[in-house]
Amino acid sequence: MWRAGLVLVAGCSLIAQAGPSTSSAPARSSPLQDTYVTPGPDDAAPTYMPILSAPADPWLGVAGDKPVTFGKPFVALKSPERWLVQDDHKPCTAARDHCLPAITWIVVQSPTRADVQTGRPAAFRPDGPDTPYYSSAPLGRDNPYIAYRTVPATRTNLVPGVIASAIEFPDAYPTSPIDAFRYWHTGTVDKVDWDMGFVYLVGREEPMFITGTRVAVMSYTPGGKVTILGGKKREELGVALGDVILPAP
Repeated sequence: MWRAGLVLVAGCSLIAQAGPSTSSAPARSSPLQDTYVTPGPDDAAPTYMPILSAPADPWLGVAGDKPVTFGKPFVALKSPERWLVQDDHKPCTAARDHCLPAITWIVVQSPTRADVQTGRPAAFRPDGPDTPYYSSAPLGRDNPYIAYRTVPATRTNLVPGVIASAIEFPDAYPTSPIDAFRYWHTGTVDKVDWDMGFVYLVGREEPMFITGTRVAVMSYTPGGKVTILGGKKREELGVALGDVILPAP
């Protein structure tokens, strides 16, 4: 049902967080804008973010102890058009970081006590998370949320008790860069069936494919600081391309 990548490179009561660390993220400068963000000629033009060819360093989405931000506040834009990725109509496997740009977080808005909730990929403007243009609707500017910085699932990081986001069965991965900005089921991992290639979230009977699953390594809530999850060290959060789980050929 799946295979590991073959190339090795360096690499709520809301939702229960198993063993989160209280350590804040270390100081880090924002990523180079000409590498990860390409702004339009004015604030009425969309901002483009490139698709990656390997899993991103999760710290690219962090500046100091906050999420990296881009552009102007959403409320200050002249146009409702938001940021975009270039759709190349190719499958978005974990080898392409599921086509989520380097500064993307998965945001659960208005979180509740439900075991499994809806997460939406978003990037942060100075006034909060913002979904891309082709997302169903912008995030509410004043709604509470919890944001998760995620990496593709591997045999090492996908274990019971961690927070994960996965796409709806029977899809094994997003079919295109635009499809990657669908809703992602987000919750605590209950069990993993490596033989069948499925992951199960607490409170949800339906399986989801490991190949379409991402594991949360950091979290952020408004007014707080980026926090490492699972008691891990900074250098333990990234994922090598050779370790991601890919669909069987």
